[in-house]
Amino acid sequence: MMESVMSVIEIDTDKVKASAASFKANPPAKSEVAADPQAFLAKFGVTIDSEFSEQIRSRLASVEGGAAQSASVHVDF
Repeated sequence: MMESVMSVIEIDTDKVKASAASFKANPPAKSEVAADPQAFLAKFGVTIDSEFSEQIRSRLASVEGGAAQSASVHVDF
């Protein structure tokens, strides 16, 4: 049986929009995000709880040493 988990995420959309160009121009290192996801995302107006922060750390650790991404696809509707 799969357990349902609900995390609290708050987003300051104005701050996120203002940070988007800077974030795209200078993407962070994975280690910077993994060190403290809550502090990292707070810089961009996103507040997460400690449970979601741990999920981010876990996900980043699981892709550690994996194959490099060869392409990226972005679709706007």
